[in-house]
Amino acid sequence: MKITSINNNIVYRRNNAKNSNITRPSVSYNNFDKLDIKKADKISFTGREEILLKLEAKKLLFEAKRIFSELKDLRDNSYVVLANSVDIKKFADEVLEKSPSILDDARKKYNHGKLRKFKPIMDDKDRVARDYLQLGDKFVIEDYKDYRLEEKVIYDENSISMFKRNPQTGKFDMWVFDIEDGSLVQFGRDVIINEVKNSYSAKEQLIFEDNKLYTCDLDYIYIDGQDEYSTQQYEFSNNNLSSYFLGKKVDYNNASVKASEYYVFDGPVLLNAYKKYSSFDDGSMQFGETYGYDENGEGTSCLVGLKRQADGASTTKKAFYFNENGLNNVRVNITAKENLDGKISTFSARMYTFDDVEPIECFIGASQATDTDVRCERAVKLK
Repeated sequence: MKITSINNNIVYRRNNAKNSNITRPSVSYNNFDKLDIKKADKISFTGREEILLKLEAKKLLFEAKRIFSELKDLRDNSYVVLANSVDIKKFADEVLEKSPSILDDARKKYNHGKLRKFKPIMDDKDRVARDYLQLGDKFVIEDYKDYRLEEKVIYDENSISMFKRNPQTGKFDMWVFDIEDGSLVQFGRDVIINEVKNSYSAKEQLIFEDNKLYTCDLDYIYIDGQDEYSTQQYEFSNNNLSSYFLGKKVDYNNASVKASEYYVFDGPVLLNAYKKYSSFDDGSMQFGETYGYDENGEGTSCLVGLKRQADGASTTKKAFYFNENGLNNVRVNITAKENLDGKISTFSARMYTFDDVEPIECFIGASQATDTDVRCERAVKLK
């Protein structure tokens, strides 16, 4: 009697993060701490326009307080993510350390079967204890105990996969090795395979490259040809955490990658944090909010409603910039494009400067072609 609970034809995802077409855009256009603003017509308006501008400035100040608090919260969250990544790396090292014995066990099963000409092995009650199957280009070895599948080895042209039932959970742990050099390329904990939906899930999935951890996905689900999802994904480079996704989904039908939050690290320092992140195969990207940090982890900027087209041109609803004194300036309705010389030029419908909690001036039609040179159609004093 043979009971098969693992689909021999399941397609395993290897290096799924590499196939996501993820790019990391700059979070700010320029440095606004030192601006040389040249006004075509410096006129102080009074009346309705000044009232409306002051009202918008107050609304922006209120939003800036929320954003500044969010910058701190995301930075604090990043400390938790970094701490968790250390535990994940430790677990991955343990998996790597154990993997040679797992591979050796898989090879011994095959060699032992070859000596027996792959005849089934029966137990003392004449029940199948080990069976051998040739299924297309896959060779499968199955071990049973009381008709219950306990271990399974799958050989194909690219890999050797070992499944072992975890006695604590009753589910399978999975190791996938490169058939050429025997290196571990994938590990799955508490693996479940749905043959009807042709799907694969794992409580925890690790992807390795050159015997180093590349990605770790938590609560990972892959549906063949449709999408893959994980509640959290940790991406590593040279044994250090390089990025983190919260609620990541890769949609193959729409050729997109989405996440509720996305962090980018440089060693232990958070560089950028994104909310409502979307990236598409044509190179276009969208962000709910994009947060920037300096080398000390201090929040410096937030872009709201950033959309970048495939050609690099972008639009942003609002951009907030902070310095050591608090809110520095806010730009509204921004368009940006790359010039022939490779530099980025921007245009803002309105640009407000602040002295922390006091609006100082509003520049109408502010355009910028260099890091410090900003020109405008006219300026309105608000203080």
